[in-house]
Amino acid sequence: DEEASLFANLFHIQLHRRCRAIRRLGTFAFPTGPIEQLLLPLLLHCLQGGDGGRTPCAPVMVPDLVTTHAALVAQLPWSGLPRLTGRLLSLCRREPQLAKSVLKLIPAMLEAKLLMVDESFEEEIISQLIEQLLAALKANKKKGNEEMIADAKKLPISGGEAECEIDPQRLPLAQAAARLAALLSPSHPLLTKLTIDLIHLLRHRELEVREAARETLLSMGNPERTLAEARLILTRGPQRHGLVEL
Repeated sequence: DEEASLFANLFHIQLHRRCRAIRRLGTFAFPTGPIEQLLLPLLLHCLQGGDGGRTPCAPVMVPDLVTTHAALVAQLPWSGLPRLTGRLLSLCRREPQLAKSVLKLIPAMLEAKLLMVDESFEEEIISQLIEQLLAALKANKKKGNEEMIADAKKLPISGGEAECEIDPQRLPLAQAAARLAALLSPSHPLLTKLTIDLIHLLRHRELEVREAARETLLSMGNPERTLAEARLILTRGPQRHGLVEL
């Protein structure tokens, strides 16, 4: 029946039928092979839209794509997540117009995987995922003139661009890394690196960015380490507001 065909509806001209097909796709259980080789690439194709990614999909489809993508990734073993995360981060760099949607996919899929509490995992894989996310936090230096001017108006409260290289738009990646960090031992060196990156965001001018960074830091526990690093980083006059907020 063409009307009930899942794959026919995925590319139907009517948006509500596409969204319904995407939601249905997330309700089935599949083997690892079809998920990695067929279904996840299919969802990314839907996300990219037409014209080779120059025309992204309709915004109304993004929430369903994020939810279904996360549901399928939750069925994969932990060992496949670093490769998948790397592909999504590469897509984010290659096609900046998709960055906003891709930055929703990654935290959602990791959160869905973390809900599989009974599944065993290896600390090495968790460390690899956190390293990927931390590497992606840095702002993209290859920007056009208009973007650089816009960024200049949002300099951190320290007043120096070189001192704050973290892209605030990628804060969801840091929040996902903090959730993964809960699976590591408290003395793991990656926890210190993540703490330092989040503290740098406490210097940002926008209050929402600072509050999100502060809440993420508090969720990681170990306030002694956080305060010790904050006192070393937030040293200039205006920066001390971030220390007070913390």
